Amino acid sequence: AFTRKAVAPVPEAGAGPEDTDTPAVHPLLGRRLQSAALLFENTLSATYPQLLQDHKVYGSIIVPGTAYLEMAFSAAHQLAAAMPLRLDDVRILEPMVLGDSVSAQEVQFIALETASNNYLFRVASRADRAAWTTHVTGNFTTGEAAEASPSISELPAIQSRLVQEHAVASFYEDILRLGLDFGPRFRCLEALYSGPQEALGRLAPASSANDAQLYLFDPGLLDSCFQVLGAALPAERVRAGQVYFPVGLDRITLYRQPQGPVWCHAIHQPSEN
Repeated sequence: AFTRKAVAPVPEAGAGPEDTDTPAVHPLLGRRLQSAALLFENTLSATYPQLLQDHKVYGSIIVPGTAYLEMAFSAAHQLAAAMPLRLDDVRILEPMVLGDSVSAQEVQFIALETASNNYLFRVASRADRAAWTTHVTGNFTTGEAAEASPSISELPAIQSRLVQEHAVASFYEDILRLGLDFGPRFRCLEALYSGPQEALGRLAPASSANDAQLYLFDPGLLDSCFQVLGAALPAERVRAGQVYFPVGLDRITLYRQPQGPVWCHAIHQPSEN
């Protein structure tokens, strides 16, 4: 099992990706290394990949949780091109903070097969050859039959009950005042509607996303889907100015690569904890 202890995830694999002729297979995963495990290595910084510059929290560039989801989906897709792809029990343990443009983080994505088509994965990083820090753990499953994907036929019924429309520009101004400074790549909402503990958003990839085709699910677009949850929160929490960050997902399934406009339906389900 993976633990939160900062240890080297694999024996030393040599210099960073820039020191090899092995091509990168993905902007976030980087290059695949020869290993008994499924292993990718990359170097992330405040300037690469470029989309990370548009995700600032309290003034610092933070690797968004959706980047880890995209890494896991894309790693699974390397093994099995067929969809659906499913992630389970994803836990975000530590944020990855990217400093100035001079510093960089050596990042590894490691996955071990635990059963047929099922893998246990984690993402770890280090700077200046220091100890490794594990940021995310989870499981992914490839190529198995999944429940039917949500049907667009349900959309009219959802629209009919969510009649409160929010000005998207004001929505982003509000979250900026809370310390969430999202650039164009993470501002994909085009329309936003809500009702009691429920919200609906229409989204499209940012016009500046000229590399969106390199991702299975562009992290900026997926992050914007999570932003819809903010409109589903109870009004008293919104008035209190509380900021919420994703720390885990029980399950997320990718049925196909998004094309064109996307609708996101979010329901807030209160729990005891």
